[in-house]
Amino acid sequence: DNLSSFFNSLFGVFILIVLLGISALYLLLRCRRLQSSPAAAAGMLGILFSLLGMCALSALVGVVFDFSTILAALALVVFAVYDITAIFAAMEQHPADSAADWAMALRAAQQERGRGLMVNTLMVSAVLLSITVGAYHSDMTALTAFSFPLTAGLAFALYAGLVLVPLLWYEFRFGRESRMEPDPAE
Repeated sequence: DNLSSFFNSLFGVFILIVLLGISALYLLLRCRRLQSSPAAAAGMLGILFSLLGMCALSALVGVVFDFSTILAALALVVFAVYDITAIFAAMEQHPADSAADWAMALRAAQQERGRGLMVNTLMVSAVLLSITVGAYHSDMTALTAFSFPLTAGLAFALYAGLVLVPLLWYEFRFGRESRMEPDPAE
């Protein structure tokens, strides 16, 4: 039984790695106008941030890590990619040439898509939280090992999609260039 559980978890980790690779390829292809490499790198860091936050918070409260947790991680990757591409798609709708223009596009995208992403995340989190409470009280550890990590990870994915990834993209794309531009106020 332990050996079977180990191989199931190993298979789940393999699928998670494949899904991360597919996510990176998707971000590379989807974000061509934003220069694919910085967008994909920022997106992958945001996804990893979400996964690490999910694992850390789950470990903090003592959730047992098993195949259900890996399934939650797979679902979280999909949610994170959606949040990230929603912001990037909104940024692409604003014409921009310079670092300052892209900063304005980033702010506009966050304002346009932020509320909708927050509402979606809160709705899914409320449902998952009710599932978590019910599963915990019914002693359904497999369901708890799925629903709690996913609930926790959604908060990290929302932060990554709205704040962290766009700022990382901006830094990766314009880092030195934006710091070297003269301030127009001077």
